[in-house]
Amino acid sequence: MIFCGSTLLSLMFLIVCNMRFGLRKGKDVAFDRNDGISLKGIAAFFVIASHLYVYGGFKSIEEGLIAHLIGTMVTQLGGIGVLIFLFVSGYGIQEGYNTKKVGKQYLLNRIRKVWMPYLCIKFLFIVIGKIFNVRNIIKAEDWFIFVITFEYIVYYLVRKVTENKKSIVFGMLVFNAVGSFLCICLCFPAKYFNSMWLFVVGVVFSCYQKKIVFLLKKNILFNSFLALICFLCLGIIFTIFKGQFFCEACKPVSGIALVVFLCCILRNIELKSPVLKWGGKNSLQLYVVHVSLHDFFPHLNGIFMVIYLIITVIIVEGIVRITDKLRLGTRKRLENF
Repeated sequence: MIFCGSTLLSLMFLIVCNMRFGLRKGKDVAFDRNDGISLKGIAAFFVIASHLYVYGGFKSIEEGLIAHLIGTMVTQLGGIGVLIFLFVSGYGIQEGYNTKKVGKQYLLNRIRKVWMPYLCIKFLFIVIGKIFNVRNIIKAEDWFIFVITFEYIVYYLVRKVTENKKSIVFGMLVFNAVGSFLCICLCFPAKYFNSMWLFVVGVVFSCYQKKIVFLLKKNILFNSFLALICFLCLGIIFTIFKGQFFCEACKPVSGIALVVFLCCILRNIELKSPVLKWGGKNSLQLYVVHVSLHDFFPHLNGIFMVIYLIITVIIVEGIVRITDKLRLGTRKRLENF
């Protein structure tokens, strides 16, 4: 377990050491493209660190208050990573299609960027699973793929009806309210509906970023501090009372506070980490691969954790190269369909 713990700490240390910072003048946008990629990288590594802590059996060896607090914080990184990823996805989609028509090409891009890698990974693990007699390939953690797909479809439907920013935001709020209601009625886990709202928040930030940036930069230090305090307080409340319905609103609201804090910080600081950029560009593949790979490592400790991480990187790189070729090969066929 000591080796297992040192491996996890080494992973986190590697990420921190590669988080190179650069100063820059304040931007006119909330987040630029580089920010989005780096934030997705942070989100991906947060989720992996959280899952490694749980899969590695660290919770079973927590002794004392400090160890318990550290363990709780690491465990919550997964939820934070999902909130960041959904926000960046909503923000990025509105930025990309702000002045574009949303039509067939939009749907084809979603298939190529989300479902093609996902299905390739699942097919690979179905084959490997038959060889090693592992059958549980469709994981509970795959919920994220279906939530992000739901949001992409909602955005498509809303944009087909209106181009007005206020109407876009209102339409997405209505669809998400209906989606949340259905999730509750169908007894889906709370993560299905308490995280999806950050996608809408991302769209809102893109639509009204000039006003948001103007308000935040008026007193950026105070706003940063206030946002950080709100994020921490609401996160603590959610963690303590997790599972109780009344506190489910704390998660998306704390996520909003977090992205406000990030917006303030990244106005004058640029993330230049190649590790984060690699993780950001391949964030979806990283998420699906490391979750799918877990069943092949029932005892994720010691040297097996190192092997697990190495195999994850190798498979991700392989899937990226394969899907890139498939995209090039099927692009013209899909567009002419």
